[in-house]
Amino acid sequence: MPGPVQPAVHKTPDNRAPSRKETPGGMATRDFIIEVATDLFGQHGYQGVTVRQLTLAAGVNLSAITYHFGGKEELYRMTVEALMERIGGLIGGPVQALRLAVGEAGADRAALRVAAETFIRDWAQLVLANADVQRRLPVIAMELVSPSPAFPIIYEHFYRRLYEALGGLIGAALGLEAGSLELSIRVHGVASLMLGFVASERVLWRSLDWEGYSPERVAQLAPHLAAVFLGAVGFH
Repeated sequence: MPGPVQPAVHKTPDNRAPSRKETPGGMATRDFIIEVATDLFGQHGYQGVTVRQLTLAAGVNLSAITYHFGGKEELYRMTVEALMERIGGLIGGPVQALRLAVGEAGADRAALRVAAETFIRDWAQLVLANADVQRRLPVIAMELVSPSPAFPIIYEHFYRRLYEALGGLIGAALGLEAGSLELSIRVHGVASLMLGFVASERVLWRSLDWEGYSPERVAQLAPHLAAVFLGAVGFH
């Protein structure tokens, strides 16, 4: 005798886009695409990356890009915002510490020197020894070569904060008026020295027969970087 008839279950298609889909690594699809985009945009710049390259690298279809970002322009903007949130949060520590130290030091050159040396050592540890930061910096470098509409985001969250902190230090060390042309040029020169050291690091690696940085190598570099930085900001 046949058993009781079970009521039919009518399944409706799941038309939701994969906003919560998990990648094999456990990361949400949207965040995973941004991480992949960070590497591609860092290597080729905004103009040098196609949507097809992004989908192939992330292992997703075009609909995923469209659903999460609308297109490449918005994906790039969100990639830059995520990058600034990550790097800005890390670099913000040493930058804010420098501003506070300079404010407390006033005209005391010995205290200003200590603040400068502490800052550059912290900067070296953060930028050179942190693989995550190293992986994200090429996007910033690409923006300097070929700025996109997202450059103001990088300027506000990275450059402006760095330049203001350096301006306070150099202005106090050399007695230069805030906003003056001389101070602006000196700040830009020092910032370019710091950022150029990172951008050209492969030249240094090759000259020293290094494959890259290690904590030990960064520790070796720190006092020499400090000496160069101190001289550049006015402490000879």
